[in-house]
Amino acid sequence: MTGLNLSAVLSSISTILVQFAFSSEKAVPRWLRSEPKETVKQKEERASQTGGIELIKKSEMISVSSILFQLEKAGFYLADGYSKELFKEQFGTYFVARFTFTRQKPKYDDVKFARRSLEDLSERAFWSTKAFLNLSSEEDEKESFLSINMTGRKPLYQGDGKLVRIWKTDKEGNRVGNEAKPIAPSGRLILTREGSLRIVSA
Repeated sequence: MTGLNLSAVLSSISTILVQFAFSSEKAVPRWLRSEPKETVKQKEERASQTGGIELIKKSEMISVSSILFQLEKAGFYLADGYSKELFKEQFGTYFVARFTFTRQKPKYDDVKFARRSLEDLSERAFWSTKAFLNLSSEEDEKESFLSINMTGRKPLYQGDGKLVRIWKTDKEGNRVGNEAKPIAPSGRLILTREGSLRIVSA
């Protein structure tokens, strides 16, 4: 569907950031370390940052269930994870869960709660997904990094643990079939052996 070959890029970067965003704090895994709420100064600094190169356009209902496995296979290891409350552009706040992958393999006990949180977020919902390459510059001391962002969470399970099911409908909105079916993704995020980050048909 969409994507870009990153083989040359992946060899030149050492950090990948994976972020999930939600409107409710209830969606944040309880095992994930919480950082202090964003300050006004931090919001202003974040707003002043320029956007990166878009690698994957925003795609709806994407499965990212294998993202941890895919990145580790490419030589990037989960190094840290935390949640944080951020300011919206206008009014109110929202919450993010951020995970940092680096080339250094950590001890399992140091990241076990971050791993559990990432697995929970990636395996129990479909997401609106996009990706950017943030390049460094001569004026910027930060290194280039890849950013994979998820919003618009679509849970796979109801509060009672049962799968979310929906009825298929025709153009007039009438139900089709004999029963509601579990929701299905429109695509899957993968990182191929050749270094291609892409969304493929489910």
